[in-house]
Parts: sequence; structure tokens; C-alpha cells
Amino acid sequence: MMKLVGALGSYLNLREQGEWVKTILEVKVARSGRAPSRPRKKVYRQLDPVEIVKLLEAYQGGVEVGVISTQFCIDPVTIRRHVRRNGLAPRIDRASVVSDVEVARLYKLGSSILAIAQLMKVNPSTVSRSLDRSGVPIRIRGKRTAPEPT
Repeated sequence: MMKLVGALGSYLNLREQGEWVKTILEVKVARSGRAPSRPRKKVYRQLDPVEIVKLLEAYQGGVEVGVISTQFCIDPVTIRRHVRRNGLAPRIDRASVVSDVEVARLYKLGSSILAIAQLMKVNPSTVSRSLDRSGVPIRIRGKRTAPEPT
């Protein structure tokens, strides 16, 4: 049998070298606390016709897309595609429902931006932009104290 010699003059023993590599990897795993992992493969889930009908019923019933997405384990984009394919009208974005006049009226009556945002179920920045479009000056933050008598 022919013996193989490595670059450093030692005999090559693939079994020992394999064991050596294995021990190095085990030490690395022991130090890091977890095994090296590769990125998770994205799971694609195809809905059957019954599930699509249930999805569309939930959408028409007013359930939020995020909730439907979690319930059916699918991406929100997939829900919107099913809605479009089945001829349903996409929902109007809440931001476009916010009435600049109503926001300005509530703000002038003393409501805070946060309170208006919670009432209209939008982000406070949406309310701020609405006030900006209406030309309403934003109040200074913080508690107001009565001016000291002079």
C-alpha cells in the first residue's frame, strides 16, 4: 500500500484529520453556546380554496390584514393579492380618512395630538402632518403653568 506524505513531511491520515476538524468545531460550538446555523429557509404556503374564502370573508368583515396574516401564516402581500384577484375593493388607508378639518377642530378645542391619533386610530405623525397642512400652529409641549402675578 502506498503512503501519502503531507507538505510538512508527516503522513496523511484522513481519519485523524477528520477527528481533529470535528474537535475544533465542537470547541467553537461550546464557546459560542449554540451550534452554527444557516439562514432559515422561507416557507411558502399555498392556501386551498376553502382557506381563500375564509380569508376573503375575514377581510370583508373588517379584520386587519396583520391579524389575517398571523391567522393564516401568510404574508400580508399575499392577502392583498387574493383580494385583488377576487375583485374586492382594497381598503382605504386610514391616513386618507383623517379629515384635516376635524383634526384642526379637535386640536383647537384642546385635545392633544396623541389623543386625536388614538381617537382616529392613526399614528401621531399623521395628525401632526394634518395640522401642518391646515396651517394650525402646534402648541408647546409640557404642562402649562399659570403666569406668576406681577
